Amino acid sequence: MAGTHTDPVCGMPVAEGTGVLEEREGTRYRFCSEFCRQQFLRRPFAYTDVPTGTAAPPPDWSTRKVAYFSMEMALANGIPTYAGGLGVLAGDTVRSCADLAVPVVAVSLVHRRGYFHQDVGDGGQVEHEARWAPEDRLPEAGPRVQVEVEGR
Repeated sequence: MAGTHTDPVCGMPVAEGTGVLEEREGTRYRFCSEFCRQQFLRRPFAYTDVPTGTAAPPPDWSTRKVAYFSMEMALANGIPTYAGGLGVLAGDTVRSCADLAVPVVAVSLVHRRGYFHQDVGDGGQVEHEARWAPEDRLPEAGPRVQVEVEGR
């Protein structure tokens, strides 16, 4: 794509005139975020071709293996496996991985009870149990693992 650069750290496309610019030894690098620029500054040799100093090719995600563990994960409104911020962040992270075709395996807890729906009215909160059957929404992918926690 004309006028597009590749962030040497994460491989994201960065349009001309956007992102964070860093000039180093006569070479300009564009980053999608300040975080990526900071990563680059910590270890520039990890992201550049040492003999030429040019940006290294974008990462080949097919060779990387990532496991993402979170106690809760917001996958869909009808799947009550999250209570708030952490679960929403975990769900967003997994969705971003899917959008970027990053080969990630997400691991979370699935249980039938424990979360609730809330209604707020007349100055107070009313909680309604969120019962659901995981097998109705989530097809089993196998293999199944059983873990004992607190004798259960």
